[in-house]
Amino acid sequence: VALIVRAAGISIIHDPAATAVLTVTIGPIVEELFFRGFLQTCLAAITGAIPAVIITAICFAAIHGPVSLLQFSCFTVTGALYGFLRLRSGSVAASTLTHSAYNFALTFIG
Repeated sequence: VALIVRAAGISIIHDPAATAVLTVTIGPIVEELFFRGFLQTCLAAITGAIPAVIITAICFAAIHGPVSLLQFSCFTVTGALYGFLRLRSGSVAASTLTHSAYNFALTFIG
């Protein structure tokens, strides 16, 4: 996401509103397309669906830069939930909307 933002020439460091909007829109779309749409799908062809969800969730957690085991665990659990939504629905739409809602809650409510 950071690469896309930089490539588009958007400076979000000094603009908290833009950061918040990207966190709720572009971030979930890009991450879900990559992790659940691409990575999980590719891994499922090799490992099966459940291991693919778990491996993808761990990768998802790792890229979020957790600073503690608790943060890593929380990111892994949310990643797995997004993965199971993708698996159950057959589409990244459900995981993307859930991811966006989660980010919205963290950004604007929590």
